[in-house]
Amino acid sequence: MTAVEGSTLVTTLDGHLISIEAGCGRVAWDMRAADPDQGETFSSAPLVVGDRVFLGNGGDDNGARGWIEARELATGRPIWRRYSTGPDGEVGYGDRTRDHADPPDACAGKRRKGEPDSNGCP
Repeated sequence: MTAVEGSTLVTTLDGHLISIEAGCGRVAWDMRAADPDQGETFSSAPLVVGDRVFLGNGGDDNGARGWIEARELATGRPIWRRYSTGPDGEVGYGDRTRDHADPPDACAGKRRKGEPDSNGCP
């Protein structure tokens, strides 16, 4: 859990990043950020720097591919994602033309663990 600017940010084991208004407890937004069906989960609090929320997945014991991503603090909208393993462009080296023109959720379900990169999805 992370408290910032009148909000509390919470990550959940089922892959959600939730912003709760600290003054009244109302959910400001709730975004699915990790995919438990792919073994992904969250086990640590998000980090806030300026107007960005940074988070990384857990689940390596379930075969999940590790990643870190940035999201907008105000909306939870994905900005970029980098993987800890894989082709250079996906871990932040070399060609960055694939910097998420499509947010990570746009590719959910199009790629399974162990499959090669296809459909332009990370």
